[in-house]
Amino acid sequence: MAHSFSMLYRVSWGAAVLLVSVAALGAGLPPSVSEAMAKHKIPEEAVSLYLREVSAPQPALVLNEQVPRNPASVIKLLTSLAALDLLGPGYTWRTEALIDGRLIAGHLDGNLILRGYGDPYLTPEALWRLLQGVHDRGLETISGNIVLDGSYFVAPLARRGDFDGQAQRAYNALPSALAVNFQVTTVHMMADKTVAGGVRVFTDPPLANLKVTKRIKLVQSGCASRHHHPQIRIAHVAGHPLLEIGGTFASKCSEASYARLILTPQEHMAGTVEALWSQTGGHLLGEIRSGVTPSRAKTFHSQQSRSLAEVLRGVNKWSNNLIARTLLLTMGAETQGAPATEAKGRAGIDASLKQRGLDFPELVIDNGSGLSRKTRISARSLGELLISAFRGPTMPEFISSMAVAGVDGTMRKRLGDDAVKGRAHIKTGSLNNVNAMAGYVMDQDGRRWVVALLMNHKGMLTWQGKEVQDVLLRWVYDGAGSAEPKAHMADSPSLNCGQAMSGKKAGDGSS
Repeated sequence: MAHSFSMLYRVSWGAAVLLVSVAALGAGLPPSVSEAMAKHKIPEEAVSLYLREVSAPQPALVLNEQVPRNPASVIKLLTSLAALDLLGPGYTWRTEALIDGRLIAGHLDGNLILRGYGDPYLTPEALWRLLQGVHDRGLETISGNIVLDGSYFVAPLARRGDFDGQAQRAYNALPSALAVNFQVTTVHMMADKTVAGGVRVFTDPPLANLKVTKRIKLVQSGCASRHHHPQIRIAHVAGHPLLEIGGTFASKCSEASYARLILTPQEHMAGTVEALWSQTGGHLLGEIRSGVTPSRAKTFHSQQSRSLAEVLRGVNKWSNNLIARTLLLTMGAETQGAPATEAKGRAGIDASLKQRGLDFPELVIDNGSGLSRKTRISARSLGELLISAFRGPTMPEFISSMAVAGVDGTMRKRLGDDAVKGRAHIKTGSLNNVNAMAGYVMDQDGRRWVVALLMNHKGMLTWQGKEVQDVLLRWVYDGAGSAEPKAHMADSPSLNCGQAMSGKKAGDGSS
């Protein structure tokens, strides 16, 4: 297979410009990277690599760089950059409260409608503020219904457990235009002798439509797994959700929390709205149901979300699949009109790439989050995307959305005792047999590098792929084997190391 290692420098002497190619390491991967791959039996044909200094016209090191591979969550970088292009870093989502009826002296003779536009950070606190705002503006009693309108997004055909059968795992949440707390119910348990059974159970957010039954036993013991084994089961009785808590709870254990997808987005929203509306002092005489806003309804109160630039930190630092999928749908709705579909969102990403002059013929986007076996991109395409992003106006927002090695996000527990700590902004991704990363690394000499590494290999474990990644990041930090070219340039004060010209527009940055 083809791989190479070379660097191009622009050497200026008066008006003359000369391209100089400097062999930095010779052919092949860095020995430390090759050794790490061999240790875990990861063959070169299963790996794609693209490494390029941001001001260079060509990559310094490539391996199988044009082979389409599954990038897992690294594809979120493409979704994020397209969102910055099409929506702008200051973009916000709104959630509206509309009234359909007459409001007289605090009494609404009709329906209150909550219409969502996809706010991915509609937390219980944010929803409470919206409802409190409705109450503060004079609406106290609703004689009709509270109608939940999520029609801005087309309801997905997929089911939560389709990808891996884990329907209650938070990463499998499906996008909804009106949902709260990422659709997640966190079940909290704690030893408490003042309640029946000795174990207190409550949920966040509060859910008025969820009945909880406890069969859990408090065991007087230390906090060891053989004694501490709570069990959570969700059932539906006569069409109503029931949360059953069983197993055992060790008395010496502190509070335990379990995040689950327990209810549908509509059930989850309805239960939270009912509980929070009651907390504001509001009264509801009807019921909470799903529906579509009639044209006669009037906006009574609305609320804006966090900005896109803030939201992207959840996408790339913490790899939130639901937000990424929401971004794809939002781009579709904003560029091609509601209701949003994945196809419209993919067309938006294509338009973003076209605006940037990028062509990725191998690209398969699927849902935009990377939680997919269909998604494909090459290491070269990822590298060119990162170079383009670095030269664009939203570069600060884009880079700051990524996890910082040894500091936060998915990289917080990696390279914390290494010199590269704090100097690499990386998006990671992993699925069974897939391990990937892409981002920016600043080496010890202050040069910034783009790196994209994709590994697709049957039987590869996540920790094995991470070890190869870390070895590569250390090597890039050490200078990517290019100390010799830098020394050559320093031999003469008349030689300026800078951006090589190759017939393409020169990028920003310095050598």
